[in-house]
Formats: sequence, C-alpha cells, structure tokens
Amino acid sequence: MTEVYISEDCESRLGRDPRWGFQSQNLMETVRLRKIQQPSQVERLLEALVSRGNLLPKECYQIRASGALSPQLQRVVERAIAKGHVWACWADSYHSWLFTCEMALPLSRERGAPVLQVDLYDEAGELKDAGIWMTDQEGKWTRCVA
Repeated sequence: MTEVYISEDCESRLGRDPRWGFQSQNLMETVRLRKIQQPSQVERLLEALVSRGNLLPKECYQIRASGALSPQLQRVVERAIAKGHVWACWADSYHSWLFTCEMALPLSRERGAPVLQVDLYDEAGELKDAGIWMTDQEGKWTRCVA
C-alpha cells in the first residue's frame, strides 16, 4: 500500500471541499494522528501519562539514559526501539519502573484522540502490566476498555 503525504495546504482545502465529505475528514484525522505518532510526540504523551497519572510514588526520578538501566531493562528497551516503540523509566531507592509505549492508531482514529498502548516492566525486566490509555475531556489520563 502506498502512503500518501498531504501538505498542510492540501489538507485544509480537502476539509473545505464538500465533494470529499466523510473520507476527507477520515484522511485528515489520520494525517493528524500520524503527526502525533512521531516518536518524540509519543514520548511526551507517555511522560505526561506517567507524571500526571499518579502511577508512581512521588519521590521517583526519571532515568533518561538507557546505559543507566540494568542489563535486563536495557534488553527490554532494545526490543521496544526495534519495534518502533518509545520508552521512559523512573526509579526510587529500591525499584525501577520501565514503560514502553506505542500509539494505537486504529483506536486513536476511532476515538478521535491519541490512545496509547503502554507496557510496564519491573527492575528485572518482567512485564507487570499492560493497558490502553487516553485522556478524558478534562485532560485526565484514564485507562480504557478496548
């Protein structure tokens, strides 16, 4: 399947042209979501989810360098990156929490907002939780039922 890249100009003209109708809206929504799907954007969304979603104890700090992670977590990060996912890790004196994430494009398109598929690993590199998350109308992160 060939991907179509649409400039901002073309996007806005399609949106105003009634001949394009619903397909135009779906195409524009897909283009908007694909922009959000860029790794740097998904990483920001993941960091917002973890920091605002009350998923960790307050005294945690973020680890940004993969070299500072345990060998087990480094392997998880390598696998995530190979799949095109992003990662973020937090730790305290006793524990580490590694989150890997991708934007679920079909669910995002369906719900009209970014939807994240997030996996949580412990310091041993064991998968502890997996879930689908999005923000509600007030901007609060909520776990979704797929």
